[in-house]
Amino acid sequence: MKKKILVVAGATLLTLGLASCGGETPSSSDTTPSSSTPIAKRYRVAFEVDGERWQTLSVKEGETITDKVNKPSKEGYDFLGWYLGDDLIELETYVVTKNVTFTAKFQKKLAEDILNVDDVKDASKSYHLVLGWWEVNDEADPTKVTSGLTKDSVRLFYGNLINYLKKTGSTDENIAAISFRNYSTATVAEMGEKINADGDVDIMIGVGANIFTTAGVEPYVDTATSKFSTKMGEANKDRYVALIKDARDLAVDVYAWLQTDAGKASFVRELTDKEIEDSLAPVTINLTVNVHGDTLATTLLDDKTKTVTMPAITVPDGKIFKGFATSEGGEVALNVAIDATLKYDDLKGLVTDGATTLDLYPVFEDAPIVTDDLVVYVQTGSYLPEAEAKLLEDRFNTTLTDEKVSFSFIEGDAATFTAAVQADSTIDVVIGGNNPLKNYPMHTEGALANAGGKHFANTSRKVGILNSVSKDHLALAKTFYAFVTNDAVAYSLHSTFWTKAYDWVTEAEVASIKTGIETSVRNYLGLEEMDTLDGKYNVTLDYYEAANTKVEDLGAETNALRDGKGTDLLIGCGANVTSKGKVEVVEKKDIDVSIVKASRMVALVHETSLAREVYDHYFTVSVAE
Repeated sequence: MKKKILVVAGATLLTLGLASCGGETPSSSDTTPSSSTPIAKRYRVAFEVDGERWQTLSVKEGETITDKVNKPSKEGYDFLGWYLGDDLIELETYVVTKNVTFTAKFQKKLAEDILNVDDVKDASKSYHLVLGWWEVNDEADPTKVTSGLTKDSVRLFYGNLINYLKKTGSTDENIAAISFRNYSTATVAEMGEKINADGDVDIMIGVGANIFTTAGVEPYVDTATSKFSTKMGEANKDRYVALIKDARDLAVDVYAWLQTDAGKASFVRELTDKEIEDSLAPVTINLTVNVHGDTLATTLLDDKTKTVTMPAITVPDGKIFKGFATSEGGEVALNVAIDATLKYDDLKGLVTDGATTLDLYPVFEDAPIVTDDLVVYVQTGSYLPEAEAKLLEDRFNTTLTDEKVSFSFIEGDAATFTAAVQADSTIDVVIGGNNPLKNYPMHTEGALANAGGKHFANTSRKVGILNSVSKDHLALAKTFYAFVTNDAVAYSLHSTFWTKAYDWVTEAEVASIKTGIETSVRNYLGLEEMDTLDGKYNVTLDYYEAANTKVEDLGAETNALRDGKGTDLLIGCGANVTSKGKVEVVEKKDIDVSIVKASRMVALVHETSLAREVYDHYFTVSVAE
């Protein structure tokens, strides 16, 4: 191994004296003095960030290095300083005496520096506004995506919302009292349970159209106006914004703003101050809407809250209503129900630039052909009122499972009925007077016969299976024939009261409603004073008062009635009967205060002739003068 020889310039040379050879040693005055000073030592000072070399300096011994180091940065983190092992080093006072390596240490930015969208309810806090968001979160299938909402995309929306709130008067203290919560779960039902458990959520974003049904969350007003869809999330998909029952006034204002162009854009990009300010400026509306139906209904829309007047629209036989076109005979431009509630925001997308008039024409399409299991034609008139014929239909339907029977009621004399039957080759069974029916060839297993007692007031009405009966329908035709020729089986109109221990519907109101229902049914069937429903038609009016008081339990109790068939009329329910109560209904409406003083509703659960008669004509809603 070679030795390294250090040659130091300016070092004092030692002269070998004579003494080394036995001679005299020179005196100090004979020594050559040095005029140079020693060179200062230098050390390597290194700085590392996340295991990588950040900077290296060469520093003289005894110096400090404060002004020679570049401060590192890391997104989402705060730089804490330079550490030597576990010790924070103050470079201003650190004196270099050796080779040394410093390590940068960071700390994640504090939560308050990042918009929190994972808040949880704190019962001790008073909130200014509560929002929630949902994205499917299924551990069994992590690939599932609904809205594509992520924490980053929700924070984008949250930032826009805060800017809007500040521009509309919310203070920093108000902003601090906003709670934005993550209700992401594997299923919609689980989401609904969490929202309902907190009980103070104003607005939900990222949800589906089933927020007020499957999720069991109650709407602010009704399911039609308490939700709207818009694009959001990284998937840029249409998802719903929902306004929840008992929402704060501020939430109602926010919900309205979110339906503006700027509000909808707030879900997908950062808004400018001008966009927000422009969205708050009053909008001048001057749009005349002409809706063409059985008559022409014209409405001048001069503000966003005004509702378009809708005319009656008769759907032609064999057709179904598909929506509205903006020109006569045109294609559907507005896909809504025939009795939809329309406002400016629903129509503005159909208005061409500069136009002040919009015409809406109904669009009809051929109804889909439904294959029936049995086709029955009934002659109605003075001898057989349609009410009795429909009661027969309802009575027989209670004996069926999945079979579908088509009843056609033809009012008129023998000639009218005969013409109708001859025009339809699909008829299997006929019911009516002897005069028209005696001319039709009957099947050997369904000869012309009288109807059984209590089916019709005039039991001379005849029933027969036509000889042209469809082979596929013959078995059900024979069952129906036997049903009609025998005495009528018992049939009931079943009504259920949700009284909540007579808080919703009082005991006196229950008694009065029972009397009103009986009167309505008797008038409908044309009973005389001495007649009884049971004696005349083998019909009873059955009532049940639900025992539970919570809506969820009331719904379960109601659905379990009559071996799971439920009830026909539900009296005293609220708007949440379908969402929270989980009772499927045909329709529901408010009960007039003359019948029930509390603000309650009546729901038509099963579409039967008696239930429909009571629902339409007894539970009427008076119009305030």
